Formats: sequence, C-alpha cells, structure tokens
Amino acid sequence: MFGRIFHDKFRVEKALLRGRHRNRSSSSSILHFSFNKAATQTVKKLLMACAKSNALTSVLLHDYAFHHSMPFLDHLDREAMKEYAHVFKPEGYLYTVFGGMIEGIPELERFKVVLVVRDPRDILVSDYFSIAHSHAIPDGEKKELYLSRRETALASTIDEHVLANADKLRAVFERYEQHLFSICPGVHVARYEDMVEDFPAWLDALLSACGLDIPEAKRRQLIEENEARRPKGENIHKHLRKGMPGEHREKLAPATIETLDRVFQKPLERFNYRR
Repeated sequence: MFGRIFHDKFRVEKALLRGRHRNRSSSSSILHFSFNKAATQTVKKLLMACAKSNALTSVLLHDYAFHHSMPFLDHLDREAMKEYAHVFKPEGYLYTVFGGMIEGIPELERFKVVLVVRDPRDILVSDYFSIAHSHAIPDGEKKELYLSRRETALASTIDEHVLANADKLRAVFERYEQHLFSICPGVHVARYEDMVEDFPAWLDALLSACGLDIPEAKRRQLIEENEARRPKGENIHKHLRKGMPGEHREKLAPATIETLDRVFQKPLERFNYRR
C-alpha cells in the first residue's frame, strides 16, 4: 500500500528524473529556496496552491529525497549535481522547497527565484525543538541519521545545541551568498519576520515577484488560513511550535547570543536583523 501511495504522490518527480515529464506552459519556472525552520512547509503549500491556478507543475524533489535513497540536492557539489541537472527546466514548474543552495542548475538566471530567510539565531532555537521533539523520522536509509540527531539534541542543552550547529548554518548562508546572489542579483528575499508581522503585504510581494496571479477570493482565503494557523501558545511537540520573531532572546543565555552575533555578523547585516 505504501509503495502505491509513494508512487502516486511522487509521479511528477519520478518522471522528471527519467526525463519523461513535459509541461507546455511558457511561464517562468519558480525556485523556492529557504532554510530549515523558516516556514518551509507553510510557504511551500502556499506557492503550490497558487502555482496550480497559473499552469505550473509543482515539483517536490526534497520531499522525494526524504523518503527515498536519492540524496538531498543541496548537499551535493557541482560535479555530483550533474546527474540531476536535467530535472530543472526554466519554464512551467515550481520547484519547492530546498533548505540550501543547489549548485549547477542550468540557466539559473532564467528562473524566478525566491529565498525565504529568518533570523539565524531563531532558526537554531527552532531547530533544537524540532530535532528533539517534533520532526518526522523517515523510513529507509535516512532513518538512522535522523534518530542520531534526535538523540544528540535530547542529550544537549539548548545553548549547547545552537552553538554546536552555528557553523553549519552559517555555511548555508555563505553558500547562498556565493552561488545564488552572485548569479541572480534579483532574487526576491522574503523574510519570515515580515510574514509573521504583516502577512497580506508579505504575500502580495511574494506573488508579484513570482509572477503568480490569483483571484481576490483566493487571496482572502490564504490570509484567513494563515491567521487560523497561527499558534495560540507554545507546544514543543507540534511542527508549528510557536514561531514568534526574536525568541532567541528568551531561550538563550546572553553569552550564547553574543557568540551567535559574532558568528552571523554578515547575514545579520545583509538581511537587517538587530544584533
């Protein structure tokens, strides 16, 4: 039963990998990049809902890799990515969502590119609670990796966890800087904090950057759904645990924050986060 469900859910992805999928739309494809714990699932579902009415086919390569032996594409170098480069087509598709930069996408400058960012200090706090308590555990080859990460997180304090993972997250920011902004200076940067504080304005800017037209009724629906989804309190066992900007100031020790401010000096300045 699971095999049939898996096949149906990832029919598009499997066809693209085999070079057999076609979409006749002439609209520019969209690449949705982000960071893990920066509303990846929320923005993914929103873009998918809007892409469908604009004749774009949604492609969930990261989701496919989560359940499959295929590697996460943002973990590959340019040489290893050559095996998968053919799945990226500049017209007709929405590729969502990747938690890191993918090197070697052909004709990258022809895509509409969105990068959703979040204060890296809050990302690390959210990552601790996700890994320790709420993140889904995949079956198959990646299961032991995720179980090991959970075991390590549960054995650590939150301050220990964020400091141990800070350099790894900084490398994700640096990879976007080196391999995305240098090629696509017109990347639409959508900040998580702006989404939380003024969702309608954030939504309008995102849809405009992606060239997605939706009816006003659909826009109102998305705004209402976002409001209904907002947590009323904190629940560490839920995927959407709390989600309020600046919570590193209440969760982390001052000395830890000082260290993170140094580690993330450049991204904090680039994306206008207060030190």
